[in-house]
Amino acid sequence: MRRAFYRTIFTLSLCAFSLLEAYPYNVPVFQWEPFADAVFLRRGKGAYHILVNDVAIGDTVLEVDNVTHTFNYELGYRLGVRFQSNRKLTFEAFYFGPFLWEGEKSVTDTGNLYFAFNTPFANDFMQADRARAKYHSKLEGAEMNFWVHMTPRRLNYFSFSWCLGARGLLLNEEFKVNFRKGGNRSDYKTSTRNQMIGLQGGATLEWNPVRRLTWGATVKFAAFGNQAKQKSFLFDNNNTVTLRHFDQAGLHPAYLGDFLAFVQYHMGSRFHLEGALQYIYIDNAALAPKQIGYGTGSKSGDRLSFQSETNYYGFWVGASLEF
Repeated sequence: MRRAFYRTIFTLSLCAFSLLEAYPYNVPVFQWEPFADAVFLRRGKGAYHILVNDVAIGDTVLEVDNVTHTFNYELGYRLGVRFQSNRKLTFEAFYFGPFLWEGEKSVTDTGNLYFAFNTPFANDFMQADRARAKYHSKLEGAEMNFWVHMTPRRLNYFSFSWCLGARGLLLNEEFKVNFRKGGNRSDYKTSTRNQMIGLQGGATLEWNPVRRLTWGATVKFAAFGNQAKQKSFLFDNNNTVTLRHFDQAGLHPAYLGDFLAFVQYHMGSRFHLEGALQYIYIDNAALAPKQIGYGTGSKSGDRLSFQSETNYYGFWVGASLEF
């Protein structure tokens, strides 16, 4: 009885050990692997900002989130190349973007709309008939990474890799609130430009359950120096009077988290189809709505504000070819 028990334990141990290796899949060591992906990305909601109050109902009727909610999934691209001289090291470089989101929301209530200044301010922004907010946001970027593979990719049952690299992002935004009061139309416009360059690190875990299929997850974190600019204009009396005009620039740290869950189907040893779900989080960016000044003083809104966070989520599909 005891001998049968030990034989069973030994057999199960051999089976468990065999799972550490993938099914035979003779992938040759390659030199180049260009890849191209179609990326569908949506910008998430940002910070809470009130824009328009309605005195007839005593409540807020327009916020920034109402505008970002109208953003859709936008098409961009992920184009790059990988170079590998052996199974331990891979160099990767790619471009990501461009993505352009546009949103718009309006409210109407004759003579009852006020912009959310601390106290009534600017003739066309109180007792107005209609208010409309427009939001434009554009994102693009590039990465260069050196990957170190602790176990060979696409060969072992499990493969773990880590990376160090550089990353750059360009985030441009424009936000405009237009008030209509009788025959007058006046604007409050803010725009920002974020140029983020920094270093990042990350890791990937791959699972190769069968010889033609790879599942995996990737996590990356980046720290940037963000060279940002903002411009703000507040007009009144049918856009004939300039109440505010600010043009500020500054350098500030920013941070990013990038999370990816992917699957690859290997048509052979060199051609691969791939798809993924992606989530990107950015902290300390200068977003356009954050530059709005709610005070009535001449200097309200004159500072470049970085205390903003934003996120992006979506999916991509594509292919790669080794040669």
